[in-house]
Amino acid sequence: MRDRGSLGRGVLLMLGTMLLAWVLAAPAKAGDRIERKPADGWVEILDIPEPDSAHADRIQDGKSYLLSDFQVRPVEGGWEMYDRLAYQLVDRTGLDEGARISFEFDPETETVALNRLQIVRDGVPIDRLANARIEIARREEDAERGIFDGRLTAYINLEDVRVGDIIDSARTR
Repeated sequence: MRDRGSLGRGVLLMLGTMLLAWVLAAPAKAGDRIERKPADGWVEILDIPEPDSAHADRIQDGKSYLLSDFQVRPVEGGWEMYDRLAYQLVDRTGLDEGARISFEFDPETETVALNRLQIVRDGVPIDRLANARIEIARREEDAERGIFDGRLTAYINLEDVRVGDIIDSARTR
C-alpha cells in the first residue's frame, strides 16, 4: 500500500502533465492580432529587382532571393519595424518551401500587421492579402523544461503557386 506522500506526488505529477499537455495543445487566441493593411506612410516601398542569372549563387532551397528589406523607425516606447522579402521559385523544391510563409511574434509586446502578400506571375501581381488563411500556433520549444515564453508562430500556405512565380510578402511589427 502506498503512503499518502507518494500518492500526493503522483497526483501532482499527473496534474502537471495534464496542464502541460493542455498548454501545448491549446490553440492560440491571437489570430485577431494580425491585421491586414497596407504599410504606413513612413515605409519606403522598393521595387523588386529583376531576376538575374548572374546571381545564381543566391539560390537556396529552390528560391532565388530578390529583395530583403528591413526598415525601422523610433516610436514612443520602442521601435516600429517593417520587414519585406521577395523571392522567385526556381524549381520543385522552391515550390514546396516557398509556398509556406511563417514568422514568430510575441503577442504581449508586438502587434503584427501583414502589409503585403502577393504572387507575381509573368510580371502581373496577384494580391493574396485579403484571402490568405493565417494559422496561429503556440510553439513552446522549452516546455519540457518548464520554460514558456508566450511567442506565437503565424503560418500562411499560399495556393496555386508555380515555378517561376515571385512571392512578395511584408509585415510591420
